[in-house]
Amino acid sequence: MIKTKFAISGSLLAVLLMFVSGCASTVKVYDGPRLPANKLSTLQPDFTAKSHLSEINIRRINGKRVSDAINPEYKVLPGLHTLNVELHKPGGSRSAVAASHAINNVSFTAQPGHDYRVLGEIKDGIGIVWVEDKASGQKVSR
Repeated sequence: MIKTKFAISGSLLAVLLMFVSGCASTVKVYDGPRLPANKLSTLQPDFTAKSHLSEINIRRINGKRVSDAINPEYKVLPGLHTLNVELHKPGGSRSAVAASHAINNVSFTAQPGHDYRVLGEIKDGIGIVWVEDKASGQKVSR
């Protein structure tokens, strides 16, 4: 019988944990010192099948370009925000539907302590984007 030992270094473990946790990256999108979560709102592109897209990328928040981080989570102050969102849906090599791409703006008013997700779809070549409150699932964008 052969016995083997498997050891994981601390840095390798950290990388594995980041991968398992979805590689979330928190991006502060406001000026000033870091604030507690109950004074901020969290905004994240939706990566579930609910969006029916392969990619939803928030490009700008209130005109300010934001990071192309992997699985970003944006921290914003409460209040009115305008997002510039890019949607992409591949057509696939055997698909009768061509790849679709759209860039849209959407506005919503963030409430302190709330988490939001940005969703979208492309219908008949037109990109549609909206923002939902994560807890209630209610659409909050205009």
